[in-house]
Amino acid sequence: MAPTVYWGNGHYYEWVSSNLYWGNVEYYASQRTHEGLTGYLATVTSSGENDFIWDRSKDNARITGDAYLGGQYVGNNRTWSWKTGPENGSWFWENNAAVAGWYSNWQSQGRNGDSGSADSLAIGWGAGVWDDTNSRKNYITEYGWSGPQFTVGLTGTPINGIENGSSARFTITANKFVPNDYYDVRYSNDNNNALINIPLTFGGTATLGVDYTVSYSNSMGGNGSTAYIKNGSSVDIIITPINDSIWESTKDVTVTISDNDTSNDTYAIAAGATTFQRAILSDDEPVLTMGNSMRKSIYFPYNDSNVSLDSLTAAYTTFDATINESSTEFHAEGLVDNFAVRWQGYLKIQTTGQYVFTARGDDGIRLKVNNNQVINEWKVQGATSYNSAPIQLTAGSWIGAEL
Repeated sequence: MAPTVYWGNGHYYEWVSSNLYWGNVEYYASQRTHEGLTGYLATVTSSGENDFIWDRSKDNARITGDAYLGGQYVGNNRTWSWKTGPENGSWFWENNAAVAGWYSNWQSQGRNGDSGSADSLAIGWGAGVWDDTNSRKNYITEYGWSGPQFTVGLTGTPINGIENGSSARFTITANKFVPNDYYDVRYSNDNNNALINIPLTFGGTATLGVDYTVSYSNSMGGNGSTAYIKNGSSVDIIITPINDSIWESTKDVTVTISDNDTSNDTYAIAAGATTFQRAILSDDEPVLTMGNSMRKSIYFPYNDSNVSLDSLTAAYTTFDATINESSTEFHAEGLVDNFAVRWQGYLKIQTTGQYVFTARGDDGIRLKVNNNQVINEWKVQGATSYNSAPIQLTAGSWIGAEL
């Protein structure tokens, strides 16, 4: 028989068959483990929890007979106290009344009954009620701690996407492995009923359903604008650009995660965690534009001049009407060092004649005209200008340029 998770607080509960006294079962409960959690004789702090223990803690079914809980009579003024778990030492009943803020479900008003000698708490009696007893009983083991059982956040650097190429990607990571049985047992074990269900808000200049679709890294990973983590410790949100034949400028997509568990019992956003990230979606039409602008591709990080840009995938792509950028423009894009930029486009020749192309850059710089290398100074250097040899060009022709 396996422990069953309660959707109300994310704790596991397990009915254990025994024929032992409270002192024995309190010890045996503390020796049980499940999914890395150490057990304890169960405490009850709400009617929902009480009903769950009664109806579902025997492998998602009603318990058999009566079962010990973690409460004991402490003597003075008919006082009862929890002796196990996070509630250890807390009084829940005094002077025949519930202590303010604490739950109870006595069938006989918390009496110290059984001829005045019983001092241990159990649940059952055919109705899920409490009574005091010193008889041999079964017991309920609980696994969990006070507060959220898991914490989550966005992790790593978002991956950018290119239409008809690669998908953008965000990653949500939990602080530990989420078991496959961590779902709402009132329903089937599928992604819609995972207890770690994280609402997502999409934004940015790209539009969901028009510019991109959303999927998840596995079949249990999500549904629409909700991400799930179960049978793993993370889930990827996959943003796939919709492929069309229309040229569009670069767009961005943002994702924000929030806490769907208002009680903060099953999970919470980790303290200091990232809850907002942004990725770039680049178009693939056309690869080179006809006189409208220059296609600008950013390669980041790039710190090895021996590696050809042809062998790399651009971090993102946009378009520039002119090429005249300084560190100010690059810094505004978050580019300070260890990056490379490639501009590609067409130029229309207005007059027949010989042309000299001049390029100025810091560090290395290369220029191709009609796929011929006319400047090749790919090295670490300060801002330096270079001229090509004269090139004969004809009026009305289009030439390809790559800087």
